[in-house]
Amino acid sequence: MTCYLCGEVIDTDVNMRKVTTFEIQQTVEHACVAQGHDDWAMAVLGRIQMCSDLVAADAMYRLTCYTRFCYALTRTPNKVQRGRRVNQLAQDVFNKVCDKLESTCERGLYTL
Repeated sequence: MTCYLCGEVIDTDVNMRKVTTFEIQQTVEHACVAQGHDDWAMAVLGRIQMCSDLVAADAMYRLTCYTRFCYALTRTPNKVQRGRRVNQLAQDVFNKVCDKLESTCERGLYTL
């Protein structure tokens, strides 16, 4: 079985739940609309639209995924990126300077 919210395989986990009411499906659909065109919301909405009746399909979900999705938290709490995003242009320039210094260091002495 896979969690219809995150799309990952559900192992035998005590936090897994089965969709048993239409209210759960409606709550998730409303959360999809509230989150707008978020990648996660679009993926979940697509899964719901493919099935249309999660109760009949015996859909499963993790309680943590349900909570994180409905409260618009990050998708994977353990994979939250920290720090500043990499400035690719600055990184490329830095790499070129390092390559230049390494290739020409025998000809002269450079200091930064």
